[in-house]
Amino acid sequence: MAFLTELERVAGAVEGRLDRLLAQSLSPAPLGAKLGQAMRYAALGGGKRLRPFLLIESARLFGVEEEEALPAACALECVHCYSLVHDDLPSMDDDAVRRGRPTLHIAFDEATAILAGDALLTLAFEVFELVAIILSVVVVSQIAKDGESNWYEGVLLLLLYAIIGVGFYFHPP
Repeated sequence: MAFLTELERVAGAVEGRLDRLLAQSLSPAPLGAKLGQAMRYAALGGGKRLRPFLLIESARLFGVEEEEALPAACALECVHCYSLVHDDLPSMDDDAVRRGRPTLHIAFDEATAILAGDALLTLAFEVFELVAIILSVVVVSQIAKDGESNWYEGVLLLLLYAIIGVGFYFHPP
């Protein structure tokens, strides 16, 4: 029971952060606004958020606080949502329902769904790039602060990011 409670709590945190992240993608231009709405439709309002939960819990094993892992968790969820949007397209599985509501290409149109999926993937890499910069600074400063005694922890953190980042780049889920 504690697992489900924690999963729901993390899902709420991820949903809130995704909401703020995607609000920045809304553009005043008519086409940009439609794309932003489609991205929000695809990424918000459903899902267990299991992948972000596992990322946050894995990061916790290395002493990374949830708030620090949340951007990477949101990027991971954007990659997942991108894959769902593209999987649902008529040229793929042609699904009409996802998470209890019309799929993106049904709710909007196929072209918008393709662009929204691509935009979610691009957004994920933008967030991963920021995470990489922040993590690099944290690791280097931690190594400098602790001296040689904990250098391996910094290297493990850096490897964790590299595995996550490179793995998703070459092998999207």
